Amino acid sequence: ILGPDIDISSWELNYDYTAPGLDDILELGIANNGSSYLDISSIYTTNSSFDIYGSVDGLSPGESVSLDVVYSATSSNASGSLRIFSNDLDEPEVVCETNGNIDGANVGSHAPDFTLSYLVNGFGDFTLSDHLGRVIVLAFFSPM
Repeated sequence: ILGPDIDISSWELNYDYTAPGLDDILELGIANNGSSYLDISSIYTTNSSFDIYGSVDGLSPGESVSLDVVYSATSSNASGSLRIFSNDLDEPEVVCETNGNIDGANVGSHAPDFTLSYLVNGFGDFTLSDHLGRVIVLAFFSPM
């Protein structure tokens, strides 16, 4: 790629449940896949529950770096973004969403086990853990 080209290892950092007062750390990789120097002018988070450990001012062609992004849990959930500004001509700003203690399941997390009663096409119950290793598609609809 002609010129600097920024790439990040993930567009989202989703932290597992973290007890209030404790921290969790995820890693974000930043790479320059371009042919010239990538100048990083600013990196920051939009929510104070997330901090960046490590720094980078720029990357030579083919160079990469990893930063630790620390989530400091409080009694409420937290979401925001990590923003990186650079001299990449077609992506001068890249955004990685940050989510901590969000209600529900995160992408990549194990689904919680559950049991549902069949309402149509049969009788009995469906328990997720009875189907480990299989692809499961749940369809929810309202007949009204």
